[in-house]
Amino acid sequence: NASSGPLVDAQVRQAVSHAINKEEFSDGLTYGYERIAEMPFPEGTPYTDVELTASYPYDPEKAAALLDEAGWVMNESTGIREKDGETLILKLTMDSGFDSLNQSLATLIQTQLGKVGIDLTITGLEQMEWYSGFMAGDFDLTFWQPQYNYAAPHCWFTPMDTMTPQTVSLQGMDDAQEFLDAIQKTIQTDDETELRELFTYLYNYDMGNVIDIPLTYQKDMIVYNTSKISGYDFIGTPCFFNVDNLHPAE
Repeated sequence: NASSGPLVDAQVRQAVSHAINKEEFSDGLTYGYERIAEMPFPEGTPYTDVELTASYPYDPEKAAALLDEAGWVMNESTGIREKDGETLILKLTMDSGFDSLNQSLATLIQTQLGKVGIDLTITGLEQMEWYSGFMAGDFDLTFWQPQYNYAAPHCWFTPMDTMTPQTVSLQGMDDAQEFLDAIQKTIQTDDETELRELFTYLYNYDMGNVIDIPLTYQKDMIVYNTSKISGYDFIGTPCFFNVDNLHPAE
């Protein structure tokens, strides 16, 4: 949330990104099935083969240096940074019922941010309470799932002016209107050259200003008892389970 609290400062947002080790998410939580993400969508999604002009990969030393530059000084007795008498505490909210990995992911982020002196509190909420909370700006970090490939990238950007966590976050950006105007242009043209230019700008604005930090490319998973089930055929539509695609064990 770039519109309130410590994350108004771009250096603090960059530090958060540098403090996050995506390999621990990929290897530790998904056993490598979900690859590390640098963009909201995987390769092959239209208009994602663009070059990012700025990135903030895992680098805890850089994260610490940015926080120092921003005036957040480590309190050696607590391990948490302070500035002008204020403790560096961020609040992560999430829809506790959406994804079984959310709690583990939040706990891992909490540990990683703690290593550079950021205290993270985790609040799991019922879906509508979570939604109304982030629309009211009551969050510092939250999880937001990208639209799937068949809807991307248009449906990632187009709701940002009205109904997503980015809606609130963008209120803290002086040049947000230019960004929102560019989003509107993507639904008003079918010119391939113009669309590529627009999405190149949109991705660079989003990632470059650390409005979003992609973590991994999400995959559908199914867990089953191998003594009863021998396999499952995934279909092209994400997040839909079809019992007919289960193969009973023999």
